[in-house]
Amino acid sequence: MAIPSVWDEAEMTTRPEADDSASYWSSTYDSHELRASLPASEPSRPQGKRERVSKATPHHVPELVPRRQPSAAASTNGVAIAALICAFLIAPLGVILGLKARRQIRGGEGEGEGLATAAIVLGWVLTGFGALWIVLQLVAIAAIARAVS
Repeated sequence: MAIPSVWDEAEMTTRPEADDSASYWSSTYDSHELRASLPASEPSRPQGKRERVSKATPHHVPELVPRRQPSAAASTNGVAIAALICAFLIAPLGVILGLKARRQIRGGEGEGEGLATAAIVLGWVLTGFGALWIVLQLVAIAAIARAVS
């Protein structure tokens, strides 16, 4: 789409509204003639109007979503690490510490929400296996007691 180097106000007002913008400009102006008349160093601007100057470089595209900057102060939450270790050793304690760590992390105290979540899930799974193991042991003891008597 070609843009004229000088804006003609009379021509702009007589432009038919029903026409497509691209077809109007291509039929009214010859793009090769316009490019030849433009200075090479500076793009054309409407005469008599001030243009707002942007401080951005011509090729800079502003970011719509700000990137998260890594912080030197952000470190892994110690309670999350302890929760994951305790989930293997004492599963219910791992669940409790994992919940506490996740609450702290969401409050802004360090990183490691994945560790806390892993400790919670692992703690519940191992607690369930532990409870199942105890139930199976009690059933086995009851079966042996019946067999002996």
